[in-house]
Amino acid sequence: MNKKTFAAALIAGTTFLWACGNNDKKEGDNMTTGETTMSDTSSAAATAMSAADQDFAMTAASSDMLEIQSSNMAMQNASSERVKSFATTLIRDHGATSDQLKSIVMGKNVTLPADLMPKHKTMLDGLQGKKGKDFDKAYMELQVNNHQEAVNLFQNASTGLTNADLKGFATQHLPHLRMHLDSAQAINGGLK
Repeated sequence: MNKKTFAAALIAGTTFLWACGNNDKKEGDNMTTGETTMSDTSSAAATAMSAADQDFAMTAASSDMLEIQSSNMAMQNASSERVKSFATTLIRDHGATSDQLKSIVMGKNVTLPADLMPKHKTMLDGLQGKKGKDFDKAYMELQVNNHQEAVNLFQNASTGLTNADLKGFATQHLPHLRMHLDSAQAINGGLK
């Protein structure tokens, strides 16, 4: 069989399997051959994520955006070099997790938010107009609160999600979030 014939057969076979997966038959129903059919999960359904998986992905993406946006504000408005150093770490780390999350959900019928979720927007808005020590304190309190929520979110996701890639993502990044939380609490406690 030459390459063109093989490719055509592969495409025809894939199309046939896709069509079988899109019918209304249930797993175990017989086709004309009397054989067990595929369940009605098409390739699109097989890659789709559960509602819980989607909620996690969207909340994690919004949380990353909050970390990056608030940390960019810290680079402009903070007075403490320790706060600015922490902000630099968050921009780097949460930028990397954002990129990884985007690649995980690509092609899985999930659209990550382009804007902050309302609760994250409210947190970011709380930093507006603050500068110097007032900003430092408000920023670090935001970081403590958001990282506590993120640790809980990722802890639950690492054991409760159905999508293996997202579950692995949550498990992989949970220790980093805990380190961020520890650092945020230490810096916040040292501010006057």
